[in-house]
Amino acid sequence: MLIWGSVDRIGRRVTLLHCFHLGGGSYIVNQAMDAGHFRHEEVFTKAVVRISDLPDWVDNDTIDIDWHEPAEGESQWSLKLNLTRPEPQTASFGRGTVTLRFAADYERIDNESVKVVQCPQFEIEYAEPTNYSAILNDVRNLQDLVSLCVDRTCFTDQVHVFREDLPEFSLAATPFPDTMRAVEIYVANRHHIAVPERQKMDAIDMLASYGDVGGIDMIARWLDQAADLHPVVGFLNSMRYTTEMYPENRFLNVCSAAEGFHRIANPDQNYMGRPEFNLLKKSLKALVPGEHRRWFAEAFNDHSNAPNLAARLTAMATAVGNVSTALVGDIDSWVKVVKKARNELTHLDNGRPEYSGADLLWLAESVYTVTRVCLLLHAGMGPALALKIATRRPVWSTRELVQAAVKTMAEQQGAK
Repeated sequence: MLIWGSVDRIGRRVTLLHCFHLGGGSYIVNQAMDAGHFRHEEVFTKAVVRISDLPDWVDNDTIDIDWHEPAEGESQWSLKLNLTRPEPQTASFGRGTVTLRFAADYERIDNESVKVVQCPQFEIEYAEPTNYSAILNDVRNLQDLVSLCVDRTCFTDQVHVFREDLPEFSLAATPFPDTMRAVEIYVANRHHIAVPERQKMDAIDMLASYGDVGGIDMIARWLDQAADLHPVVGFLNSMRYTTEMYPENRFLNVCSAAEGFHRIANPDQNYMGRPEFNLLKKSLKALVPGEHRRWFAEAFNDHSNAPNLAARLTAMATAVGNVSTALVGDIDSWVKVVKKARNELTHLDNGRPEYSGADLLWLAESVYTVTRVCLLLHAGMGPALALKIATRRPVWSTRELVQAAVKTMAEQQGAK
């Protein structure tokens, strides 16, 4: 449902999107657009996005403070604050350009204090007018990337969209030439954390910083690849975006992400060549009684020729090298435990071990970290970064718990 309305004394127009009527005059509103009446799938040519952990992820300190205490015989204190905005960084992707720009603002509170804020933001300029849903997908993809890298849930703090036929107006309702009015988009963030309550992060606390992954060029590549990777990223981010979930579900989600990612990254990888597989399938089918051939066709399909989960996990763990060994210890033991636990929880085998929720959670964390490092490498991050990641908090702070979980679950599986 779409609702048009106006707010405040000057009648500022707003649009409420994807609304659900609860009865009477009550509605659930999922999205809203300020500064105009719009329809579903409106098109725009530019978007500006601010994401909660972007300042820490980019980590570009441009504020210098010169504090001068009075010397003996002097009475005046002085404070000089200088903010030097870095040059914007721009790269092209398939549908336009993306820029990291450093905005700044200040707030004077009575005569007591002055607050200076640096606000890095992504600006996407589209080569062609782009519909509202596609723009929000790009915003979500940027948010997902930052979340994967900083190792916690990020939020979209602010989204503005623009187009040339929506100019700024004067108080006399006269359009200013060569301007574009900012249309703000509000999207429900269920667990949004206010800026003053956020804990600052350092590079050591993250899986990878903005500079680590390759800067603005990586952002452009990500915007090109994110649509294909979205199901994988969705499974992965359930580890951080969802605060209440059974550990069995978290574990199965990241296993699906790992398997799906490897299939996307290696679409032509099979146990045997397709001609050889088709010949084998034809030969076996000739031996199957007629009443069982439908079952045979469904059971012996193309997925039968694809690598199994163990082969995929081994390839992925090997690809990220010392990150895997630092996190999980012996890769073969880890792969066996993950594969068997996934199969048992998927098929709910009789007599399966009763794994503790804590062990499943730490095993899920290990699959989560290995898969997202592989995902970043696939998106263009330099392989040398793996040396850094092995020393970052998401790896070293969990490795003992992960390896203990692998050992305990391997003993449970062996005792079955």
